[in-house]
Amino acid sequence: MEGMSLKRSSAPRFFFRGTAAAFTARMQMVKGQPHVAATGLPGSVLTTAGGESRTKSGKGNYQDVFAWKSALTHSIGEAFPKNLYVTRTHAEIRSFVANNNPHIFAAGDIVATMMAEHSPTAETRFTATNLTFGGKPGLSLDDSPIELEYIDDISAYPDFTSFETAYRKDRAFFARHQAAMGKRAAEARFGTKLPRLASGYVETSIVHAVTWKGKTYPGNSLSLKGFGRLFFGELLLNENNRRLTMCRMVLGCDNEGEGGIGEVDPNGVWG
Repeated sequence: MEGMSLKRSSAPRFFFRGTAAAFTARMQMVKGQPHVAATGLPGSVLTTAGGESRTKSGKGNYQDVFAWKSALTHSIGEAFPKNLYVTRTHAEIRSFVANNNPHIFAAGDIVATMMAEHSPTAETRFTATNLTFGGKPGLSLDDSPIELEYIDDISAYPDFTSFETAYRKDRAFFARHQAAMGKRAAEARFGTKLPRLASGYVETSIVHAVTWKGKTYPGNSLSLKGFGRLFFGELLLNENNRRLTMCRMVLGCDNEGEGGIGEVDPNGVWG
């Protein structure tokens, strides 16, 4: 429009990067036959400008390996006064089943909601407002209930500095994350910094024990020959980012592949 000018803001730009996924998988074997394919449900993702992205899916089935009743994802990126940017991501799936004949993993409800507050003058702060592992129907493997012990360390330690300080100074916190990290933390000692991957991220979990068929396993995983391995509450984090996967499956034998359920990533970066 003639006479109109747009002034460039001197404030730093925030690039949104919020994503949510209810379920995705990649397969190498189905019913004993090679089957290289990717499958899953629509997810929600923000552009760098923020805004809102929402998807809803009904009942589905993939090759009689995976089935679900419904799914929903929702990502929102908002701007507030004083350069405060807030990202909210939500993923949920209802009545999920993974069939690796003859073994079946079932989850009533898996839900994850995480919020991040981004400021140019402070570390990003994260809060988990809904973490549901199974809901009322619960989690099960071969019709035997799976019980998880977990603590919401996402909300209790919302920024990276407080998370790492707890790892260095709180023995209970240190012990449960050592169990979740497994071999990755073999060289770590109480009082040292969080061990990082080559990418700079810390890989841990909010789940620190799994009970199945009367036996409790320290850490966040459960394995069964002929089915594969289940990982719960996996968390990737660094100074400005956190990515939570409620459940990850590594299938082996009749069906072979890997899938993730209920993943949220309410992140972004300053320009």
